[in-house]
Amino acid sequence: MTENQFQTQFIKFIHSARPNSVFVPKFRLSYNVGKYEIGKEFGMPDIEMDVVEMDENNEFHLWELKLITNAEIWNGKILGQFLLYDLLFRTEPWNELYGRFIVKNSKKNNGILGNISKLLEVIFATETEENTIYEDDKMDCVIGSDPTCSFCSWNLVVLGGGGYELAEGYNPMIWTLDDLYFEKFSDPKPKLNIYQFYETQKGIYEFKNMKRMSISIERGLSRFGWQSFKKDYPNWKKMV
Repeated sequence: MTENQFQTQFIKFIHSARPNSVFVPKFRLSYNVGKYEIGKEFGMPDIEMDVVEMDENNEFHLWELKLITNAEIWNGKILGQFLLYDLLFRTEPWNELYGRFIVKNSKKNNGILGNISKLLEVIFATETEENTIYEDDKMDCVIGSDPTCSFCSWNLVVLGGGGYELAEGYNPMIWTLDDLYFEKFSDPKPKLNIYQFYETQKGIYEFKNMKRMSISIERGLSRFGWQSFKKDYPNWKKMV
């Protein structure tokens, strides 16, 4: 299964678990932060976030979905990607952010799941006289604004595998990445969550939080995860 195919299945899966959230896939922003000018037109942005979620509490979450074979997971580059995307989102003027979501929603087959109108209302509701520049005293035409939105969590989803590759006791690399984030990144910072999403049989998927995956305890993996692990490592007890 390709990364795009996995991403499509994941968004359907996570929306079914969080029906009150709004999920916007392939959301684009520019990394040229100083680019914004009055009257500029929307052009082709420079980066594409895999999924932006707004939950039922009107909080935003960033989701990045990577195939298990993607080196960016294992060499730590994913943290730099999160940093860049987070910076762009929280420094985007609210009227620009609002406009970009409108442009995304206007596209055919945009992949959005959930009530996008609610998301737009939440952003628009951040408008105040203090954070908005108007064309004139009538205040009916916005020509500039301050940033008002930010992510409260970063979520890495490792796509594919046998349901054991992130487990404690098996993969020290991914756990080192988690430790590095909490030790080296200053507060306040978004919460970092790492998950694995994999197919157990055709059309059936499991979604597991890394913190609940371990080969050191009997219930540290799902039934499918244990079967996969023991198949790949038939002598695993001798290794422990």
